[in-house]
Amino acid sequence: MSARFSIVIVKGPSVGETYSFDQSIVSIGRTAAENDLVLNDRSITGKHARITVERGRVYLQDLKSTNGTYYNGAALQVGEKVRLEHRDEFSLGKVVLEYLELKDAGTDSADRDVSADEVSTRDGKEKKAAATGVKSFLKRKPVRISLIVFIIFFALLLGLKIFSEPEIIIGPPNLSKEPIFLPAPDVYGYTKSIHTRPHKAIFKFTARSERIDLLYVVGGIDYDGELSIILNGTKIANAPLAIKSWSDEQVLHLPRKLLVKNGANTLVFKHTKNPPGKEKWAVKNLHIEFLMPRKCDADEGKRLFSMGEELFNEKTVSDVNIYLACQYFKEAVSFSEECRPRPEFLMKAEKQLAKAQKELESRYKDLMFAFKKSLKLKNYFKTKEVLEEILRLIPEKKDPRHIDAKDILNRLNQALKEAK
Repeated sequence: MSARFSIVIVKGPSVGETYSFDQSIVSIGRTAAENDLVLNDRSITGKHARITVERGRVYLQDLKSTNGTYYNGAALQVGEKVRLEHRDEFSLGKVVLEYLELKDAGTDSADRDVSADEVSTRDGKEKKAAATGVKSFLKRKPVRISLIVFIIFFALLLGLKIFSEPEIIIGPPNLSKEPIFLPAPDVYGYTKSIHTRPHKAIFKFTARSERIDLLYVVGGIDYDGELSIILNGTKIANAPLAIKSWSDEQVLHLPRKLLVKNGANTLVFKHTKNPPGKEKWAVKNLHIEFLMPRKCDADEGKRLFSMGEELFNEKTVSDVNIYLACQYFKEAVSFSEECRPRPEFLMKAEKQLAKAQKELESRYKDLMFAFKKSLKLKNYFKTKEVLEEILRLIPEKKDPRHIDAKDILNRLNQALKEAK
């Protein structure tokens, strides 16, 4: 029995392109001769995955691919099948796809409406039969959608520990056990989808200056001291609390006395309860900023701080003013932190820097929400506008957020060009 459905490329070659099928088996891979859906990407194996239709239900399985097939962030095991529902996203290597049921597709017995006669018959049966009727009712599409929205809303109200998806990288989490070289924009740690780092994630970088800031985001941290940050064998800080979801972007100044100048440095996020505990935690969007060492110049620091305040007060004029204010506040701190005694404005500069960074991250999150929404609705021109706005908000070309937005925008522009 076949079913009619479509596959949309969300990330990868030909972003936004849609392929429709009306057959019981759809092979996906890189070689045109062997596959129904051809994905021209290096992360895709010749015969990578297969979609099959069995009794009206649609299933996805991996075909022993090199870079894996992921569903809800978890890699499918050999022989494992997962059922695809309308608007499910799954990843093949670095390519992200979306499954869509076509409106006129036939429905199987599990998804059809329950008739009045059936309901009446079930009302007179035992609890087991009544439960079956409830399950059938809940499988109606309008009910499923309403129920999902209801659950998410109350989950947020009750403060349940829910991780949001990675905000730029839409693909699968990084599951490598080897040290990761910074910048590292993926998700690392121990969650429902990530099981390879139960107690620590190790990162490497080379110190090109004596003043370095670490920027990162954490999630699932329920109590102080749960996650330690260790630089070259010495603990330097605890990760902040992030109980309900992801934290704002954190900035941690790395002690210069612990850095190996122009050499390899090791940074470890170590969970203090795992093992034997099974606490969930994660860290993402890690990158470092190299700050040039400054001699004490309080007058220059005060001048830069004033410029930063002026821009921050005009943040409503342009989003880029928030980013530029952050840079001025950082420079103000850089010129002043070595001064003794500490200048009076320095503490205020540090507070304003933290406030500006928090606002920058909040604005970035809003734009990412708009990006995902427009992408879901296949409003690609709106998606393009949002990505361009992200690039204006974060103009630094080496920032991982700028890099990822630029990459997606380039792919989208190419897809729109080819569609003409």
